[in-house]
Amino acid sequence: MTENKPEVPFDIIHMDADEKALAGMTNRADRMKYHRKRLPGIQHEYGSSGVSQYRARFPEANKVLLKPQWPVAFEPKPKGYDAFLCKMVDTWFISERYLHESNRDAVERLNIAMAPARFNPNNHFSKPLSDGRIKKLAEIFTKHGAHLDTSKPMSMSQVREAVKVAKAGQSAGTPFANVGHVIGSQLVVGIQRFTIIQHNGHACIRLMVNGARVRLRLDALADFIGVTGLGMLPQITSNVVMGELAPNAEIDVPDPLAGIAAEQSPGELAPNDGSPQKSPGELAPNPEPPHSPAAPDDPDEGPDPLARS
Repeated sequence: MTENKPEVPFDIIHMDADEKALAGMTNRADRMKYHRKRLPGIQHEYGSSGVSQYRARFPEANKVLLKPQWPVAFEPKPKGYDAFLCKMVDTWFISERYLHESNRDAVERLNIAMAPARFNPNNHFSKPLSDGRIKKLAEIFTKHGAHLDTSKPMSMSQVREAVKVAKAGQSAGTPFANVGHVIGSQLVVGIQRFTIIQHNGHACIRLMVNGARVRLRLDALADFIGVTGLGMLPQITSNVVMGELAPNAEIDVPDPLAGIAAEQSPGELAPNDGSPQKSPGELAPNPEPPHSPAAPDDPDEGPDPLARS
C-alpha cells in the first residue's frame, strides 16, 4: 500500500531549527529524547520521505525506531536488557537486600551492565514495560511459586512491589521445622509447594521413591529434621523432586548448596575418619549436639549477583 504523503522539499520540515536545538545538547540522552519526540510528528505530517530526510541530516536518529501504526518513537534496548531484568527479579525473590534497594541504585547497576547505554536513574523504573517483558518476568514469578498479573501495564517499580506481596504471602503460614511453612493445605519449602493429605489421622505428603508412591508423615519429617540438625541450615530452595507438588510449582532451579559440600545421597553419611558406622536409626550414647555445616554466605552480604563475570 503506497503512502499518501506529499513529497516535501528537504528544507520544508525546518531542520535548520532542529540543528540549532541539537547543537546545544551535549548529552546523547537529551538528543535521542529530542529525536524520539520529533520523528512521530514528521512521520504524521510528511510521511516516510520526511523521516528519511531527517535521518539523512541527523544520522544519530537512525537508532530510533518508528512503527507506522504507533504514534510513538523509541530507541531499542541494548542486548541483554531483558535477561538482566529477569535476573534482577529472580534476585529480589532470594535477597532482601536487593529487594529493598532504591530504584535509583537498581538502575545504576543496570547502567553498569548495559554500558555504554544509560538510563535515567530517577525515572527509568517508573516507565511501563512492554507486554513481552512483563510475560518474561511473569515466568520468574512462576518459578518462585508466585503469580504476576500480565493483563495490565506495569513498571519495574510495580513488579518489585508484586515480589514483596508474593514473598509476604509465602511466609504468612505456620513455620515448619525451620525449613518452610504450612499455608492452608500446602507445605511450602523454598519455591516448592506440596499438597498435604490426611491419612489415619496424620498430616502427610506423598513422595515418589524408586518409582513407588509413599506417604511421609509431617510429624516424622519434622522430628527427622530436628534430630539431624537440618533445620539449623539457612532456609534454601532445592531442586530435588520430593513427590507430589502442588499445582504450578516449579522444580527446575539450581541448587544453592552446590559446591558448598561434597554431594551425598539423602540418608547417606560420609565415613567419619574410619570410625565404625552406625546403622540407620541407631544413635550413639550421649550424642553430641548436632553440628550444622558451615552456612553459606548470606546472599545479602555477598557481591552483586547481577554483576557481569
